[in-house]
Amino acid sequence: MNNRDTLADLERRSYRSYRARIESERRLRRVGLFWSAAQTALAVGLIAVSVLYLAYPERQSTLMLVYLISLSVLALAVSVTVGALDYTGRAREMFRNYRAIQALSVRVESARKSQLFITKRFVHRMHSEYDLLLDNSENHTSLDWAVFESKDQRASGKRGGQSDSADGRHDRSPKFGLRLALARTVPFLLPSGLVAVALFTGLSALFSVIA
Repeated sequence: MNNRDTLADLERRSYRSYRARIESERRLRRVGLFWSAAQTALAVGLIAVSVLYLAYPERQSTLMLVYLISLSVLALAVSVTVGALDYTGRAREMFRNYRAIQALSVRVESARKSQLFITKRFVHRMHSEYDLLLDNSENHTSLDWAVFESKDQRASGKRGGQSDSADGRHDRSPKFGLRLALARTVPFLLPSGLVAVALFTGLSALFSVIA
């Protein structure tokens, strides 16, 4: 493999890496929004149940106390989780990383297409920069890769070309469809469930008071 072919291989790898990390940044940002919504919903629910519990002492019951304790525990757990996972900060760092890999991919592509002589030193430097960018950031997940593959396959089908994600091989298997469905639903299930719990608990407490 000559230097130009080696650059072409690096171009493909870096392209796939930054495209997958674009999906990773989007996932982190969206999941962060869902967790923030869950945190807000639990806080509002806790305040509402506390107000009802104190405002209507004649309606105080074991069930109301259970609601109050449950929301307090959940609100504390979610607050700690959101702070520890830091989805917003991780999304910001992923954005910076994929932009840097994208810039490197463009540089490699320009060099490969140029008429200039490609030296081994230049190829080694490009590989070193690429490896350093990978090491300086968390990696994308297999689910991020599945979303990228799906989008790449649809785009290549519309333009009648080959997919860049798998050298033209389109994966239409049920296993791929399952991976794609998981990528688009699993990260949002728990925070969405917590929003539902907060809403259910708050309404239940209200109905127990006005009933």
